[in-house]
Amino acid sequence: MKYLLILIVILISPVFCFSQNNIENDFLLLKIRKQLPVGWKMELTTNNLFITRKDSIWVIFTNHINEPIAKKKLSQKEIKKRFMKYGRKIIYRINYKLEPRWLPAKIIQAKKEISVQISQLPKKYKIEALKDKFLSSKGEDFYVGHTQEEKDSITKFYKEKGELETILITKIPYLNSENYSLIPVREIGWDDDLTDKWPPESSIEFSKVWELVEDICGIRQ
Repeated sequence: MKYLLILIVILISPVFCFSQNNIENDFLLLKIRKQLPVGWKMELTTNNLFITRKDSIWVIFTNHINEPIAKKKLSQKEIKKRFMKYGRKIIYRINYKLEPRWLPAKIIQAKKEISVQISQLPKKYKIEALKDKFLSSKGEDFYVGHTQEEKDSITKFYKEKGELETILITKIPYLNSENYSLIPVREIGWDDDLTDKWPPESSIEFSKVWELVEDICGIRQ
């Protein structure tokens, strides 16, 4: 695990404060702010960027899997009343961690280093011969142990592989503004199959905001 810590130290810049943390000083952030849906705002704070819906929304748990096919149709007034009775209020918010802007070459090198380490894990844990050809033919390599020692080695392999893949997702930026690299760290109100939102257009707004940042700041390699 030592090399993991070393890798993180190399890749991740220390916490810092921007001397000019102003949206007007960043052309791409300013471009995003100008295109936000009505009722949304952008805030740049120390080391963080927040994009927030000003008005709260109602969220309610809904089990769509077991709901009847021919369920009763409710009016918009009845739906809103149901949300206010059984739901809870939240504020849509997307939080990006800010870092000094990574150059594309640094991002490519960081990804390459981690990918190489992942590819060397089967050899490290001596499980190369345990690869199941049939299960692996579907895409990702799959390993099957027969003894307890082999099973323990496979468990350690998947654990370290997961840690390295987490670094790829959460530590290496794929979004760059003019001055910063942005890493999504938290999304409040993310759409899923277990909740419904009111008003319904709020979900569309959230998706538009997410896609807006991806389109404007996405790093083309």
